[in-house]
Amino acid sequence: MEKKETKLWIPFYVDKWLFGSTRIELSPEERGVWIDLLAIAAKDNGHIRANEGVPYPLDQLAGFLRVPETLLKRTITKCLRRKKIARQQDRSLYICNWNKYQFTDRHKRRIDSDIREDNIRKDRIGKDRPSENRTPRPQKRTSQINFNFKNREWINIKTEDKSGWLAAYPACDIDLELYKMREWLLANPDKRKKNYRRFIVNWLTRTQDKGGSERIKRRPGGQPMTRKEERDEDIKNWVGKPKEKKE
Repeated sequence: MEKKETKLWIPFYVDKWLFGSTRIELSPEERGVWIDLLAIAAKDNGHIRANEGVPYPLDQLAGFLRVPETLLKRTITKCLRRKKIARQQDRSLYICNWNKYQFTDRHKRRIDSDIREDNIRKDRIGKDRPSENRTPRPQKRTSQINFNFKNREWINIKTEDKSGWLAAYPACDIDLELYKMREWLLANPDKRKKNYRRFIVNWLTRTQDKGGSERIKRRPGGQPMTRKEERDEDIKNWVGKPKEKKE
């Protein structure tokens, strides 16, 4: 008794399906039946039969595939004529050149290798995930620039970052623009960025192209003054300035 081998899937070659002779030989409905016949054959080493030595009755096979019996009969007749399938001595059907619908040994080795690598990758991911009975690994601190919406402040912006931006965008007031960016982010919390360094650089580039930052006086702490504070500062400097002696 022949050992029955069931396949969960068979290779589907796109070019052969689109440009091969089957598209010309069979109608769209018949091509659908042909695919179903291949699927049934994959469960029995290329055979289309109810059991070894027992062919499918036509009406039973049509009912199983949920297609009209006339369509199934017409498809089988065409496939027999085109030598896509063959009639066995027991009247069952067999897919001709069934080996062509299988992978070569080289392809099988490649697939087995891909499956092993995929399983190893899944195992590594599973080991890295913290379990209920295992203390999670402490997260490594990253030096990537970020924005803390809760504390309303920038994170990991270093002095050398500002120096580099100032050199690249001399018309920009870096601190002022960072304040503007902060207010924009707070006003648009749904537009959080994946790369805040790129966001800052794009902002400064646009500001530089528009002529640079508006020059604003600052408090001793570095924050920009309000318009009233600027006027008071100007008045104070003007009043305290010594008058020029007339000759």
